[in-house]
Amino acid sequence: MTEQRYRHEMRRMIDRALQLLERGELTWKAVAQWFEAYRVPFEGTCRVLSPYARK
Repeated sequence: MTEQRYRHEMRRMIDRALQLLERGELTWKAVAQWFEAYRVPFEGTCRVLSPYARK
């Protein structure tokens, strides 16, 4: 149950970070640092941020 709660919280944080990124309130580099602080797996960070890194 704890693992599921952790994943849910991580998903909410990722969604929030992407909203801020899309609005221009954060850079993709700042979002990557935020993900690292929350221990988002590197593969997940790459998958989520790769479309924004190309802009």
